[in-house]
Amino acid sequence: IVVPEEDRDALRFIWKNDKGEEVYHRMTRHLFGGVWCPSAAVYCLQKTLQDNVNIAKSFYMDDLLISTPDETSAVKIIEETKSTLAAKGFNLTKFNSNRKSVLQTIQPEDRAKEVKDKDFEEVSRVLGVGWKINDDIFYYKTDTSKYSGKEVTKRCLLSTVAGMFDPLGFVNPTTIAGRLLFQDSCKLGLGWDDLLPTPLQQ
Repeated sequence: IVVPEEDRDALRFIWKNDKGEEVYHRMTRHLFGGVWCPSAAVYCLQKTLQDNVNIAKSFYMDDLLISTPDETSAVKIIEETKSTLAAKGFNLTKFNSNRKSVLQTIQPEDRAKEVKDKDFEEVSRVLGVGWKINDDIFYYKTDTSKYSGKEVTKRCLLSTVAGMFDPLGFVNPTTIAGRLLFQDSCKLGLGWDDLLPTPLQQ
């Protein structure tokens, strides 16, 4: 993604040439890892797809997650989105589907790693959420066994609640209970490693 010329001075750096002399350079493209880069990339992605608002709204950062009524629609969306983005320099890859017929229309190098060498895989991940592909079911795993038989602190509580990555909000009704417990622990003025009162621990 090109950095406008008037902003390139903010991305100056010094490099030594073959003669050992210091040479000043400026980045002309947004660099990988800059804190502002994800927002710049997402903006460009959205701008590229502005003629297809429904697809643009289905992106979470640079991941496209979309459901279609049939295989034909899915293939059409994949082809159109990939070609539209390719025209602006974006290479959309890592496709997965719960339909073999859709996967077979995608080049193996453009498939998600779990389906590159085979037509189908039983389990995948979508935005950090488990996906049982054959059954088309999303699932979550939490491991609270590390606290089994131990007294729980405010730090443990927050670690468990914050450890559930749920950008789609599927399990908010469950995690809200943990957030409310954490709120109660804050109201009590507990330190991070203070034991929670017995009612909260239970």
